Amino acid sequence: MSDLSPLAGLARLEWLDLGGTQVSDLSPLAGLARLKVLNLGGTRVHDLTPLAGLAALERIYLSHTQVRDLYPLAGLAAIKMLTLGGSHVPAARISAFRVAHPTCEVRD
Repeated sequence: MSDLSPLAGLARLEWLDLGGTQVSDLSPLAGLARLKVLNLGGTRVHDLTPLAGLAALERIYLSHTQVRDLYPLAGLAAIKMLTLGGSHVPAARISAFRVAHPTCEVRD
């Protein structure tokens, strides 16, 4: 699986596991306002910008991705867990995320 466009209209979707797929473009997920859990582990994802407006997102798995920047997740107040093992996010950016989200469990 690499094309997420068929998921764009699933407004009631709350949980999505894309782990280990060929996904790289998250743009079709931008309108999934009820999404709470998203697994992107082992994908080709590098840009999290489409997730910036997903206010209900509580858990995101980014292990073994090409993600380097967590800034798009900065405004997600509901986030409770972030998994980063094997990702390319620099330690300074992980630390900044932890400071901004003290109640979020960050696994790196």
